[in-house]
Amino acid sequence: MAFLDERGKEKLSAAIEAVEARSRAELVVVVREAAGNYRDTELIVGGALAWAALAFMLYSSFSFALHWFLVYPPLLVLVAVGVFMAAPGLRGLFVGEARKQAAAERAAAACFFDKGIRHTRERTGILVYVACFEQQVVILADAGITSQVPEDEWSRALAPLRAVFHDEGDASLLAERITALEAPLASWCEVREDDIDELSNAIDDGSEGENEDENEDELEDEEVGR
Repeated sequence: MAFLDERGKEKLSAAIEAVEARSRAELVVVVREAAGNYRDTELIVGGALAWAALAFMLYSSFSFALHWFLVYPPLLVLVAVGVFMAAPGLRGLFVGEARKQAAAERAAAACFFDKGIRHTRERTGILVYVACFEQQVVILADAGITSQVPEDEWSRALAPLRAVFHDEGDASLLAERITALEAPLASWCEVREDDIDELSNAIDDGSEGENEDENEDELEDEEVGR
């Protein structure tokens, strides 16, 4: 994964530890190659190519044996699927920004509940969800954070995180910007003497078989702030 290497993982874990050392926040960082499934894209493109090929065969001045009408259209669909599988980045040319953002937000919300981030003692869990294909960083904070940190201050603190891909950054830049959350969180959610580390600081990059298609049906009507 180009965005995340071992050095980037180390920096992100260090950033999490730095923030948690001065506040009650419990950070979880999840990085995914893609948040959504866009298989329909290649089928639509393949179908369009097949339709164009069929139209050409029917109306061009060239003559085609009848059996080619059964061969070329499905063959072009298979070619399109193969090309997209070999070069997934090409899907980005056919998937709109609104769909990418919606996919990242849905996946982040499902991940928030699936990983139990809502179960911290004082509801101070924060998820930083990175969707590489979608070029999106989604931050979800539980009620213990959003009820303490003023909304405008929290929005200003999160803006640089959300702009990591826009600034052509990688995991190292993300780590720097996560560390910057230390100041507002320490001011409004200061660490307690009996504070414990409730959630793992390890970076979840999906390499150990985590469920990629978090079940959206598990979402519950609990307050989640952004």
